[in-house]
Amino acid sequence: MVQPIKRLDKKKAGAEDAKPAKPEEETGPPPKLEVPEMEFNAGDVIKGDVIEHEFILNNKGEGVLKVLRVQPTCGCTVTKYDNEIAPGKSGKILASVKTEGFSGNIAKTINVQTNDKEMGTFALTVKGNVKTLLSVKPSERLSLGLVYVGEPIEKEFDITSEDGQPFEITQITGTDEKISYNIVLAPDKKTAKFKTTIPADYPVGPIQGNFTLKTTHPKVPTLNINLFGTMREPLSVFPQSVNYSGLSKDFVVSNPESPELNKVITVRFETEATLEVKSVKSSLPFVEATFEETQPKQAYSIKLHLVPSKVKVGPFEGAIVVLTNKKTITVPVKGVIF
Repeated sequence: MVQPIKRLDKKKAGAEDAKPAKPEEETGPPPKLEVPEMEFNAGDVIKGDVIEHEFILNNKGEGVLKVLRVQPTCGCTVTKYDNEIAPGKSGKILASVKTEGFSGNIAKTINVQTNDKEMGTFALTVKGNVKTLLSVKPSERLSLGLVYVGEPIEKEFDITSEDGQPFEITQITGTDEKISYNIVLAPDKKTAKFKTTIPADYPVGPIQGNFTLKTTHPKVPTLNINLFGTMREPLSVFPQSVNYSGLSKDFVVSNPESPELNKVITVRFETEATLEVKSVKSSLPFVEATFEETQPKQAYSIKLHLVPSKVKVGPFEGAIVVLTNKKTITVPVKGVIF
């Protein structure tokens, strides 16, 4: 017969100190823990449902069994448990796993600590296969990676009713008004195509498009589709500034081939092989600038050389101007000669 629960504690992941509790020195007869089931597999579950399962703890010893700590390893798992179990009685640990943020096979672990010397610590596992009734392909969360300004980016998502239940989309809410969208529902209302378009002039920086779709599916009232990435200019310059610092006039004269006097700027066009560097000019008379193509119509090296015979002591500041068929690039140059 299961002993009535003396006290029912609710523990949430992350709510307690991470350090294991130290069991007090026990006197008298010891407990003996028996756990008939260390793992529970719920099989197929619908996304959004909650998996709940009671793990039974039997005390086969003559002393009181104390459950000192029940620590989930995931914030989606909540537990309730009996703190003490009398000799010859049984207690329980209730595991509860929210499936909203998961897809496919999952395994959630709960670490348990007791005053049983032979089973002082052990783990319970809850498994399941989370299935969505409205599937989204290629994914509900789509990474764009690095993308470049200049051309619109279109992404299409296929939404399918896996249980054959017809559905409609009644409302769409997006977090980024710069990303346009439209949706086309199939005549049988069992599939839909959700299309997003990032414009060619989308600003440089992070892309974070989050869409919430309200549906008429009886078991999937809302569907979340997210796409994210980083937008960059296709024409890149590295480094974006050049600094000649801490150079003595004697060092410059004696070491004309030193890397400290000879700098390289790389200009690349990332999206296609259409780049042409037409000219390179230096505003400083003692900094010579030349260029060469390192990758046909896609990458160039701008080579800067500090001319020893023209260098003067003191600070200086100027620029390298690179004229390309895309745009004019200006790279600041500064330094100090002592």
